[in-house]
Amino acid sequence: MENNTKAEHLKIKSNYRKLGLLYGIIVGLAYSLSTWGFDAYTLLRVDASLPWLKISIGLLFCVFVGGIAGLLVGSQDRGIVAVILWVFAGVSFAWITGHLPFDISSAAIGLFDPQFKGLEVYPLYESTEVRLTILLLVTGALGGISGALQLVILDTARSASTRLGQFFMLFLGIPFFVLAGFMNDGQVNQVTRNPLIAVDELVHFALEHQGETIDPQVALDMHYGSLRKIEDVLVQPQSIMLSDYDQTSMLSTSVDLDLNGTLARCNVVNKQVTMCWPTLQLYQEGLVCIVNQEERCRINPSEETLAWLDLYGDRLGDAPKLSIEAFHGMVLFMNIEIESGEQFLCRFRESQPIYFEQCESVN
Repeated sequence: MENNTKAEHLKIKSNYRKLGLLYGIIVGLAYSLSTWGFDAYTLLRVDASLPWLKISIGLLFCVFVGGIAGLLVGSQDRGIVAVILWVFAGVSFAWITGHLPFDISSAAIGLFDPQFKGLEVYPLYESTEVRLTILLLVTGALGGISGALQLVILDTARSASTRLGQFFMLFLGIPFFVLAGFMNDGQVNQVTRNPLIAVDELVHFALEHQGETIDPQVALDMHYGSLRKIEDVLVQPQSIMLSDYDQTSMLSTSVDLDLNGTLARCNVVNKQVTMCWPTLQLYQEGLVCIVNQEERCRINPSEETLAWLDLYGDRLGDAPKLSIEAFHGMVLFMNIEIESGEQFLCRFRESQPIYFEQCESVN
């Protein structure tokens, strides 16, 4: 009899662990899809660069952390442990949500392209960290509520007479994390994708009405004039990516467009495109401006590149020979050829003004 009781107890514990693991996986998946699902779909629709990056990393992380939290709660069967573990899981979910578009994406891009390894492709500014603190508190609290309910949910699920009944009970934890996911998407992902949507909508409007006479009021409302400097090269973008963003509110941003090999840059303020330029033109004018010692140049050199310009600036010519080698986010590598034919690989940070960081000879 004692052996039968012990075996029954072990069977119940094993069932609890399985249900706990499944509960954690379900809520981790629910959080991931509500946080990055619409974001990934939108980025894919506007031909954004690496649209799958955030949802791939985020989903794997949240399903893993959720599964571990659920499994441990199912193993311990103690209410206070359940609350603590799910507060930790909720905080972890919020942490990766706040860091994914910035330093985690920078690290991932460095893995895909070693040229960008160790560089802040998407810097995490202090203003974003303040927003992240709020996400940590709210998502941690919602996670704690979910944890407090998990043991009740597991008890009810274990007693359910059908598989469908079990799954129904396990899904009761979803609303808390879906709420957290949508909230965090609005606080973090939305501010990074809105500029891409604004540029994509304007470019699509321009291409659909190419060669037509556009009503002046419609053109004004759409900020159609902001495309005039790139209208000769305007085609369906092969990719769009966020480059620069202001450090305080992220309302002022810059977006890079790959127009069939021609790179263009658009400034966006509060979801409105203000002006677009061919990127090479920006850099040519900026370099000539520095060499001629003019004021308010679009490029701000570092001490290292200022010394480089002192040596080679007079050999750049009035229209420097430039070619873009690679770019991601705020980092751009450009090949500069001087009049003697010598070539340099130079790195720029696409801030406002553009920051000229370094140059190395490639000959």
